Amino acid sequence: MNLMEKYIDIQKQDNFIYREIFEHQAYSVLDDEIPNHIVIDVGANIGAFSLYVSEFNPTKILAIEPDQETYQLLLKNISKYNINTIIPINKALTSISGQLVYLTGSKGLIKITQDVTNSTASTERLENIIDTYCKENTRLVLKMDCEFSEYDILLNLKESYWDLFDFIYIEIHSDETHNPETLKKLLFSKGFDIDNYREMLVKNKPLDTKTYKFRNIKYVLPKVTAVISTKDRYYSTLPQTLMGICFQTLLPYNLIIYDDGEHKDLRDDPLYSHILSLLNYKLHGRWEVVFSNRRGQVANHIDSISKSNTPYIWRVDDDLVPEPTVLEKLVHQLKPDVGAVGGLIVWGNNIRPLDILASNKIEDIYVGKNKQWYIHPDNSQPYEVDHLYSSFIYRRHIARYCSDLSIIGHREETMLTYDMKCKGYKNIIEPAAISWHFCNPRGGIRSHDMQKCTAHDEQIFTTYLKNHNITPTKYSHVVLDNGLGDHYAFKYWINQYLTKNAGKKHIFYTCYPEVFSDIKDVTLASISDAKTVLGDLSKYNVYRYMFDNKWTLPLNEAFRRIYQLPTRREPPDKQMNGIGSTIIISPFSLNSAHPKSYPYWNELIHLMKSSELRSYKLIQVGRNGEDSLPGIDEYMWSLPLIKLQNLISECRTWIAGDNFLQHLVNSMSVAVKGIVLWGVSDPNIFGYQYNLNILKSRNYLRPDQFEFWKNVTRRNDAFVEPHILLENIKRFLSC
Repeated sequence: MNLMEKYIDIQKQDNFIYREIFEHQAYSVLDDEIPNHIVIDVGANIGAFSLYVSEFNPTKILAIEPDQETYQLLLKNISKYNINTIIPINKALTSISGQLVYLTGSKGLIKITQDVTNSTASTERLENIIDTYCKENTRLVLKMDCEFSEYDILLNLKESYWDLFDFIYIEIHSDETHNPETLKKLLFSKGFDIDNYREMLVKNKPLDTKTYKFRNIKYVLPKVTAVISTKDRYYSTLPQTLMGICFQTLLPYNLIIYDDGEHKDLRDDPLYSHILSLLNYKLHGRWEVVFSNRRGQVANHIDSISKSNTPYIWRVDDDLVPEPTVLEKLVHQLKPDVGAVGGLIVWGNNIRPLDILASNKIEDIYVGKNKQWYIHPDNSQPYEVDHLYSSFIYRRHIARYCSDLSIIGHREETMLTYDMKCKGYKNIIEPAAISWHFCNPRGGIRSHDMQKCTAHDEQIFTTYLKNHNITPTKYSHVVLDNGLGDHYAFKYWINQYLTKNAGKKHIFYTCYPEVFSDIKDVTLASISDAKTVLGDLSKYNVYRYMFDNKWTLPLNEAFRRIYQLPTRREPPDKQMNGIGSTIIISPFSLNSAHPKSYPYWNELIHLMKSSELRSYKLIQVGRNGEDSLPGIDEYMWSLPLIKLQNLISECRTWIAGDNFLQHLVNSMSVAVKGIVLWGVSDPNIFGYQYNLNILKSRNYLRPDQFEFWKNVTRRNDAFVEPHILLENIKRFLSC
């Protein structure tokens, strides 16, 4: 016999209260919240709630009812059902003991009044009830339905008593002088959180009353329903997901599996007979499979909100495997101001550290990099975000899914969790809670027309953003998948680029991020990031562009056209002859064997040291491990680029092969003129006219100036001999 049948006589006495307690379960009591607790039922009425919770093995129940007529019915019901754990108390609870108060109203709606013509009751404080009847060292559960007296009782409750309650089930009434927010804020301040609430309805019309269930977050962990929406993954990832739930260190209170696929009965399946038996053992039978109507995961998740009986839902995709501590770690982040908590959702075959571009700001949604996809640094702390992805715990009573989305539910998690933020709740990422995404290409939402459904949902999402006054971030992208010198060739245009793209978020995908470390408001990312975000990078490839356009103009002009910068920039603001006493030597392109590297450095340095140039201090710059030229006065390896620029600004001149140095100098606001030694590459393309460009003959230039250097044979005879070069250097320095 179920409880509705057992207590059917209560319906004859008061149908509204009967349905409220036994049918609608207005207070959302779960069976394991009552055992070994003392229940204080304030406003017990005819005893419906006391009878209901007596079925769950409380230590005892204090049924407090002030109205004498109603109290007599309470006594009869206790006697009829022979419940010896219920202690009836004929008192009116207020903030003052020992007074006589007047009552008004009909059965079930009795409240204190100033009208002396009505019936009376003696008052008592809640603290005195506890001191008298609750001398055992037992935790308490408080239920209140006392027609506005809840304000007087709780607002005047002594501080030391709040900590005694694990749960407070309460009907909060409202009128022009009583604001429910007052009590909610009070309970939050005393360490309670809302586990659930329901509107009171009469003939489907809401009353000015809501029932709330508050939980003491210090002593009681919240209960969670795990929900899986699955389709056609019976023998791929679903078994792993179910096992992941079974092995949680903190188990969900129950589990609902929505089968959107073939609706197979798996109870006798050789594999599932083990899995389902384990679910029975671990979850004490609190799991069910729902054969859904195949309307998609959004419809399933909407249904789970009404079907589950816990304050929180843990949505788990059917191709995720949560680590054993995921639920425990997520639950510990549930505070009264938190709407949803998610962990990391990491692809098993693509484990990456946290990406600099990753963002969970709603305006960055189109960058396509969610922070939950990446492994965070060790000891990373939980942090607040705008929205969450895929799998997370959320507060059931505030959750609203968008029912207009297609069957695949594209963007549904984003809208669900961002709505919670808009309601004043926080969304949290807990980096220590990791679930592994085995991204199954078969089954699930991928069984549908993804392109059509995504386009439909994207339209809805665009409208959603507009309705929330969200302007998605506009991005400007620079891709420099090339050498250090090329980075500086582009940097020549940096001011023009930033001016043209003002108001956008600038992302520079580079091989040498240090080049742009001095530029404000630029996000530096890797070429790998560029491939993820942009896909095909060919339109950013300056060498492809020059090859396709049979290029003969300077390199930096090619960058200008690729990024469609509006005007030419004059050469550096000022070119000058150096005034120092040092000559900087940058001898190689990558290494001494490279086809662009001058082959006669040793001879040239010897000639310089044997001539009137010996008075200059020669400084070789380069990377660690680079060949050291004999006769050099000082070697400076792997200088930070800013220090190298400072060194150049103080030198007499510099001498380099066709490498990055000339491009670095050209990007400086004041460029010191230098000497560049050319062999097979074209100075008209890769050089700058204000420098001394020494080329033996254009006959040696390679036919294709943009092919890969690995295909080019080194030719020493393409370079000017050192004695000729020495005379050129002398003339240059004498100017």
